[in-house]
Amino acid sequence: MGLKFFIIALAIFATFRLIFRLSKKYTFKKNIIKQLVYVFPLFEMFSWKVFIVWVISYYFKETSVYHLIIVFLIILFFGLFAWYVLKDIISGIIFKTQLKLNLGEDLKINESEGKLVNMGFLSLQIVNKKNEIEIINYSKIKSTKILKSESEENFLNENFKLKCIKHKSQVEIITNLKNSISLSPWFIPSQVPEIKLLNETENYYEFEISVYVLKKEHSLLIEETLSNNCLNGR
Repeated sequence: MGLKFFIIALAIFATFRLIFRLSKKYTFKKNIIKQLVYVFPLFEMFSWKVFIVWVISYYFKETSVYHLIIVFLIILFFGLFAWYVLKDIISGIIFKTQLKLNLGEDLKINESEGKLVNMGFLSLQIVNKKNEIEIINYSKIKSTKILKSESEENFLNENFKLKCIKHKSQVEIITNLKNSISLSPWFIPSQVPEIKLLNETENYYEFEISVYVLKKEHSLLIEETLSNNCLNGR
């Protein structure tokens, strides 16, 4: 049984190391993939916890210390989880306080270069020259260099028209559109998007949407995302 445990432990280690290498090698455009990359260490932590509990149960289940060991592991797991989240929150507070950065500034963070488009609680996002979104955890930032400062005057105000299927009320669709825009890494969060109803037919609403972005291409990406959501009834 000891050999079986060793092989499974080796498989867990090799699998997560491979995924870790791939996540470092490639950048991702889809938000859900980027979020999975961020919580990947938590999946690894949970996998090891399950494995360790399984091993301990096999060897110590009939002993008097079994329940104490399990309680200790639960406390340890939640402690590591809290540390994993808090280290980014604390690092983010220090980072924002020291640098006072503005959205739109060109930065070089570690080995990555791009425009700052979002600063969250746990990480920031930059758009590189390939228009790819890179998420960088605050605790992973080793060096930061401001390449060029951008003012709000350099933000682009882009307008486009959008048709949405009448699957919900006008108010609900506008709310959904605003939520979709707010989740997009390409718009400027400090500038509130505007949505106006232009026309209404039996099956469709037609809106005019105004957003602030750093590049024309970012507006096109937002328009594409919203258009897909509207045509699919989301």
